[in-house]
Amino acid sequence: MEPPDARAGLLWLTFLLSGYSGAQAELHVSVPPRVEVMRGEQVALDCTPREHPEHYVLEWFLVDGTGARHRLASVEPQGSEFLGTVHSLGRVPPYEVDSRGRLVIAKVQVGDGRDYVCVVKAGAAGTSEATSSVRVFATPEDTEVSPNKGTLSVMDQFAQEIATCSSNNGNPVPRITWYRNGQRLEVPMEVNQ
Repeated sequence: MEPPDARAGLLWLTFLLSGYSGAQAELHVSVPPRVEVMRGEQVALDCTPREHPEHYVLEWFLVDGTGARHRLASVEPQGSEFLGTVHSLGRVPPYEVDSRGRLVIAKVQVGDGRDYVCVVKAGAAGTSEATSSVRVFATPEDTEVSPNKGTLSVMDQFAQEIATCSSNNGNPVPRITWYRNGQRLEVPMEVNQ
């Protein structure tokens, strides 16, 4: 426990700093919360501090499946452009940062559909971060229906497979719906009696 004089000194310091305009500054970052893109296109994630601090560092991180962050870029404004370093993490083509500080992902693939965190550090103005979720969509290949080539019995007590339907390489995974005579069938997902 602190002596009474120390607590009084801390309270007095807090009171003095509350009158200092820099102590009340709170940094906010603006990013698009959700970005949807088709596979093969390019996406540029924008991150801007709303308060426009005099000097700041902007960092981009990729969040993996375990929640761990991996640094992608660290940039600083230099006049009207941003300069810094980019870590590709083995991605081809590599991540880039454009002259406006946006994280550029060229030729987006399904695996790029992740969360990207922008962290802005502005010294006394504080640190703030925001997350942008990238969702990648891909048109599936043509649907393929394969009929059962065996003999089907109407006398059998068990359900029998009439045909299979597949649609590959779509993202998200395509939903397959069966119809008979123009009416939607409620097909059980398990084969049972």
